[in-house]
Amino acid sequence: MPVTNYYTVNGEIISESTDGVYLDYLTDALGSVTAKVDQTCTVVSTARYKPYGDLLSGTQYKLGWVGSQGYRNTGLKYSGGYVRARHFSTEQGQWTTADPLWPSERLYIYCQANSTSDSDPTGRAGKKSQFCCCCPEELEITNIQKTFSLPPPFLMVKACGHKFQVPYRLSYKNISGIKADAPCTLEWWESSLVKRNGTIIKRTGPENFNAGGGTVSPTFYEWYFPEIDLECVIRAGTLLDWPYLGVANFGYDDAVFERTLDIRIVIRAGDVGARSQCKCTKMSIERKFRQYLKLQFIKPTPGLSCLVQEPNV
Repeated sequence: MPVTNYYTVNGEIISESTDGVYLDYLTDALGSVTAKVDQTCTVVSTARYKPYGDLLSGTQYKLGWVGSQGYRNTGLKYSGGYVRARHFSTEQGQWTTADPLWPSERLYIYCQANSTSDSDPTGRAGKKSQFCCCCPEELEITNIQKTFSLPPPFLMVKACGHKFQVPYRLSYKNISGIKADAPCTLEWWESSLVKRNGTIIKRTGPENFNAGGGTVSPTFYEWYFPEIDLECVIRAGTLLDWPYLGVANFGYDDAVFERTLDIRIVIRAGDVGARSQCKCTKMSIERKFRQYLKLQFIKPTPGLSCLVQEPNV
């Protein structure tokens, strides 16, 4: 039985030999084998492909569509391609098994539906010809509401505060010459001053709760979701926050608690070494929020008086 050997340079398959017959590959920009030539530079066969790998005309090669990157034709109807880690349906234009990186990658979609310009030689992460820069477009603090209660399991905590929303809008640009996607970054700075009967008992910040990209509360998940899968399209979302002053109602008769909270929210453009490469109209957007809260426990009747001063946005 004839054995075919394949030859590579820097991980790219460039030729083959079977029983001493050597054939070199001619490929297109995607890495598909469009022709094979012998040692006299004579073209012995050609091939053309549909966008997702089905043969359009010519010879069906074992390593054909994106074949120089290791894509292999299996000849199966619903699993016509194999790409190292999993099978691909050239007929349906998608993977036949779930992406192991889901949800950071779409479940079955191949190369974010950009099969004519991108490839995925590992079968796990698309290899893109262009990358996306993120630009901040809009950022607001809206829908501010006073609140005097907390949800379970905090029912025993006396509290007052505000609920508010932070809607934002991001845009993305295809940029050549950068080596990775450049997502926007979110900074959420807070500093606070807490007093009891006029005496400072706690001072914090300024502290960036989003430093290092870590998720610090469920509200920040809304920020990360659109950043997971950069597709160079406009994205919008809403962050939520519920800053409050809360004290368990035990042993605080006639005590007065006050808190001043300053919040600073910043969205910065994607960083690709020099943010100017993204060519954003706005390199950053910033909004501020100041809140004053006062809790006063009243004697002898159990209860409290809660003053919520309107925040200065």
